[in-house]
Amino acid sequence: MLGALRFLVPSLWTTCFEAFDYSAFLDRRFDENPDFERMIYSSDHDASLLGELEAARRGAVAAQVRATLATLCFLADTDKKLWGFKEIFNGSAGIHDWAVYDTVFPRAFWLHLIRDPLEFARSAAWHVNLPQTTDAAIRLLTGWRDVFLMSRQRAACGRYCEIRYEHLVDDPEAALGPVLERIGLSWDEECRFAMGRQVGRRSERNSWPFELSEVVDEIAGLREIMTELGYPAPRGAPGPAVPRLRPIDGDRWRICGPVWRENGQCWVFELGRSELAGELAAIADDIGYWQRSPLRLYEDGKAIGPPHALHFRIRRKGGGGYSHWRDRLLFSTSDNSNPNTNGRCYAIAFKS
Repeated sequence: MLGALRFLVPSLWTTCFEAFDYSAFLDRRFDENPDFERMIYSSDHDASLLGELEAARRGAVAAQVRATLATLCFLADTDKKLWGFKEIFNGSAGIHDWAVYDTVFPRAFWLHLIRDPLEFARSAAWHVNLPQTTDAAIRLLTGWRDVFLMSRQRAACGRYCEIRYEHLVDDPEAALGPVLERIGLSWDEECRFAMGRQVGRRSERNSWPFELSEVVDEIAGLREIMTELGYPAPRGAPGPAVPRLRPIDGDRWRICGPVWRENGQCWVFELGRSELAGELAAIADDIGYWQRSPLRLYEDGKAIGPPHALHFRIRRKGGGGYSHWRDRLLFSTSDNSNPNTNGRCYAIAFKS
C-alpha cells in the first residue's frame, strides 16, 4: 500500500492533459493517412472517427500518468502483483471526477471505508482544532454526506466493496476476508499487526455542547443515510475521559488513563493533554536530544525500562521499554500485557 496520494492521480491527469498537443496529434493523422481529411467531413464517419481520436488521446494521457506514477512510487522496482493507495476523502470542495480514475485504472477495485458520521465529526473537530459550534458541526457532517454519496458512485463499476470502520476495528479478519478473497488473496496475520498501528494522534472525541440530533436534521438526506447504514443519532453521548496524571508518593505521578495501543507492544499516553504538559515538554527527548529526558516509568512501584528505547524496539519486543518523546510517553509493560486491563499501577517520576 502506497498510503494517501492526496489526489496525485487527477493532478497528474490535469497536467498531462493540458500539456498534450492535440493539434500536433491531429497533424500526424493527416500526414499518415491521405484520406483523413475526407473522413473527417464524411457524415458516415464523423462521430465514430472523432470518438476514436478522443479515446486515443485519453489513452495516451492515461499511459503517461501510469508511467509517471510508477516512477514516483518505485512500482517498477517491486515484484508485487497488486498495489493500492488511498484518498482521505473525495467530496465537498474540489470533487474529482471518477472518470479520470476509470481511464487511468480501468481494472481497479474500490474499497469504501464508512464510519459513523457523528464519531467522525467529533474526531475531525479535535484534529483540526475547530470550535464546537453549530456551524462547524453542519460543515463537517455535510462534508461526510458529500463524501459518502461521491464514493458510492463507485458501486456502478461492479468492482466495489463497502467496509464499516467499526467492523474493521472489532474484527479485521472478518471485515477484510471477503475483500481479500475477491482480489485473489487470503488473510495473513501480518494484516492484524498493521491494523494495530495508531497513525497520528488519537482524538478524545469530546461531546458537542449541544444536541447533534438536531444538526443532523439540518442536512438533507443525512438521517436517511444513517438509518440505512444502521447508525443511530444519539443525543449528547459522552466522550472518553481526558488523559491525566495524579500525584502519589513523593515526586511520582500516577497515569490515570486512558492509554492507546500504538502498534505491536507499544502503548501511548498523551502527556500533552495532561496537567504537566508544559513542564514535561521542556525535558522530553527530541531530534538531537535523544537521551535528554530524566523521566522514569514505574509498574506497581518497580522501575521498568530501558528508557530512551528505540520506538521500533518497543513495538516489536516490549518488555518494559519506553520513550518520553516530545508530548507523548510510548511504553510497553513488563510482560507485554494490556496496561488498561492488567490491574497494575503505572506511574512516572521526572524530578531528581
